[in-house]
Amino acid sequence: MSVIVIGDRAVGKSSMILSLCEPSPQERYVVVDEDDSRRLKEELSPDGKVLPTENPINLHSLSLYLRLPRPREITVDLIDTRGEFWGDIKATESPQDKFPSAYQDFMQKIGKARYIILVLHPYQELVREEYLKAEHNPLDRVNKEEDLYPRDVWVKNLRRNLETLKKNCKSVKHFFVCLHKADLFCNYKEESSKWQYNPSGNNDFGTYLDRIITRYFRVAKDVIQEFNANQTGASKLSFFITTKKDRKLLEIPWLSLGTYLSLDEEI
Repeated sequence: MSVIVIGDRAVGKSSMILSLCEPSPQERYVVVDEDDSRRLKEELSPDGKVLPTENPINLHSLSLYLRLPRPREITVDLIDTRGEFWGDIKATESPQDKFPSAYQDFMQKIGKARYIILVLHPYQELVREEYLKAEHNPLDRVNKEEDLYPRDVWVKNLRRNLETLKKNCKSVKHFFVCLHKADLFCNYKEESSKWQYNPSGNNDFGTYLDRIITRYFRVAKDVIQEFNANQTGASKLSFFITTKKDRKLLEIPWLSLGTYLSLDEEI
């Protein structure tokens, strides 16, 4: 089963996966294979700090165990790209022209995926000034104007990304869109407390996800409607907020993905 993780420049895709490798006082329902966990830490963060991406594409594979009512082990490909390679509407040169071979390889890889997790930065207007202060983010300093898009550009970038995915990923059964760095735009502990996973089943993902899309993705309502236009059946998009500071929020997209895997088995 092919699951691919892609996303914005410097959004924290690698640290997101590394956070799942860490022990947690919370119950763990998404567990990274121990050997893969050690290897990823050596490859991505040998000195305790995540390395910048130098190549157009870096591919890291890992196995994840999902503690579902019917447990599953899945293979995940983390595709890490340079800033100008994917999802950067400010880029002055297209990746097709700058990295033609790597871009073609990238499109071939995502074109074969069954499920894609897309990780996004928040937009400027969503971020709360008090959460940018050093006492809240001593390690992840974010300059709102330099590192984040204003709302209109963010929406435009999301539209472009979803159009690219819809055009090139015909095999994908579902997209999981994560608004990352939730610690910059909400009380993530309060949001985390609103969800409690039941490994025995009876999890109301629908109500939770409806709340997330209404609260945090309302600015992209038209983009989402455009993506779903002329599509038969249920939407292929689900939306989440995530932060490496809270394991429960990090796990929800994967557990939601697990429900689709279970449905696949039943077909």
